Amino acid sequence: MNTPHMTHPCWAGLKAALGMPAMGLFCALASFGALTETVGLELWMMIASVLLIWSMPALMAFNEIMVTMSGVWAMAVAVAFANIRNVPMVVTAIPMVRTQPGIRWGADLALAQFMSPTTWVHILITSEQVPLELRRRYFVAFSVTVLTAALLGAVAGYFGVRYLPRAVQPALLLLTPLYLVLIML
Repeated sequence: MNTPHMTHPCWAGLKAALGMPAMGLFCALASFGALTETVGLELWMMIASVLLIWSMPALMAFNEIMVTMSGVWAMAVAVAFANIRNVPMVVTAIPMVRTQPGIRWGADLALAQFMSPTTWVHILITSEQVPLELRRRYFVAFSVTVLTAALLGAVAGYFGVRYLPRAVQPALLLLTPLYLVLIML
């Protein structure tokens, strides 16, 4: 990937995402999917929350507030506060993947929606290795791949938890912190 002659940035982004980034998010969101099914939320709500919220702390807050039926305003405030941590990631990463000078609100907001700690770290580490004119396509492909893996993990956890013994089900919640520890090594 460190070649300046990258001809297929989408394939390169997909290839870079497959492996530890996709597998880690698959496992992390499998625990979220299992939790969602265990507390009785519907599959469509879990899928929508992963696609729209896409942040584990905010997803956990969403689940908690849905279960306790605390109201839409409480949910909005909790999710917003949980996602505040993403602002520095977005502010530092978006300029690195802009292919044209200046702010393009629609494109930048769409890319910000795909931002996660995994994509942010990948952007910081690899942006200089990807030619500027190809960066946006490369990182969109990377981000879509890890988001898809996370969504598949959530669905697998949602349906898979039913087949695990009750005593083992809480252990799925350890997948998220385990993933975070592994990516720091």
